[in-house]
Amino acid sequence: MDFEIEEIRDYYGAELQAYEVAMKMRQQGEYTSYKYACELRRLFEQIDPAPMKDAESYWSHLVEDYETGL
Repeated sequence: MDFEIEEIRDYYGAELQAYEVAMKMRQQGEYTSYKYACELRRLFEQIDPAPMKDAESYWSHLVEDYETGL
């Protein structure tokens, strides 16, 4: 049970950080899907590098979607 709570906290923490990156980029007029994907990749590799190395993980799929404009 504790492991699940930790995963939920990590997920929402990462989502919040991703939102903050997007808002900062938009405020500075620098937002594009590709630039956002690059920032997300950098952020997620710092937070939890293992899922970014797994091509089937949620985070790697999310970044890939932004990179390709989906």
